[in-house]
Amino acid sequence: MKVNIYTSSYDSIKNDKYNNFLVSVSGDRGKRANYVGECFPILAPKKDFWLNWHFRNNPYSIENIEYYVTEYYKQVLSTLNVDEVVERLQNKILLCYEPYDEFCHRDIIAYWIELVLGKEIPEIRVSSDGKVIKLPRPSYIMDMLERVMKDELSIDENHSIQAYYLIKKAESLENYAIEALDDDDSNYSMQLSLLAKEYRENASNIDSEYVRNKKKLEKAI
Repeated sequence: MKVNIYTSSYDSIKNDKYNNFLVSVSGDRGKRANYVGECFPILAPKKDFWLNWHFRNNPYSIENIEYYVTEYYKQVLSTLNVDEVVERLQNKILLCYEPYDEFCHRDIIAYWIELVLGKEIPEIRVSSDGKVIKLPRPSYIMDMLERVMKDELSIDENHSIQAYYLIKKAESLENYAIEALDDDDSNYSMQLSLLAKEYRENASNIDSEYVRNKKKLEKAI
């Protein structure tokens, strides 16, 4: 699947020609930034857990950020279909308030897509002359999210989340293939079965690469 999505802060988009590509994902739809464009509120954090996190002592401690990541995944991302979200947000820049080097839920969104689909979602800044600058994203958030997702989905430590989702897609296609056979549509059933086989092969290759990279990282440490 093609993925062409970016993230940024309201203050980092300085050129109006990008206005048609902007989408707010913050809870207040960008009101504090005087934003009046398109919004995608289903990606906003839920009010109850956000307030619980926000008014904690030192909300930006590792422990409290992990609480936020966990609740955001459980209450928001786990209820969504990543393919449908990506299709809806193609060619968009997702906006929230925090600067690129501070914790923000848009980083969780970006890493969710990357973990499931294997596609990077860049954080960017757009200057007044239209120059697009790629910015670093806090990598520890990805590590947190991966742990949370693996725990919630019961994924073994030697299997990747991307491979897990490909297997789930393969299983769905195989079920549809059986239904097509029951409807005497053998050609369609064969097409679905072949696609399911491709998904399973891709999942196996992804898992093999995942394990190799994990071992390299362990040796480096």
